[in-house]
Amino acid sequence: MTRAVLATGLTRTACVLALAAALAAPGGNTAAAEDYPSRTISLVVAFPAGGGVDTVGRVIAQKLTDALGQQVIVINRPGAGSVIGTRDVARAQPDGYTLLLLVTGAGFASAMYAIRSLRLEPANASRILLACAYVGLGLAV
Repeated sequence: MTRAVLATGLTRTACVLALAAALAAPGGNTAAAEDYPSRTISLVVAFPAGGGVDTVGRVIAQKLTDALGQQVIVINRPGAGSVIGTRDVARAQPDGYTLLLLVTGAGFASAMYAIRSLRLEPANASRILLACAYVGLGLAV
């Protein structure tokens, strides 16, 4: 069995472990960092259930659940080119318990629009951007 290597050169396992390590060490309160995660984590997928992005989100959620020892659930919030899900995450408490799965291109542009429309600075609104999957497209005629 071959291991899939992501566009960043990381394997899926390394990607999940890097994300888990980043989540386990939120800045600021050291006591809070030691207890993280102490409750369920939500992974917001700004696309409908059953699609490609949802599938990737569910795989990531399961791997994070295994790595962190705490349940990670997928919440689908589709609509408005991913602005609805992005808006919900941007409005959530910045405690590391609400994550957002984005895709590049239009989805990322929509996210930046949502962040700016909430009057948040993009540099301060998201601290970690990590490539978690590379999905190739093909056309069969």
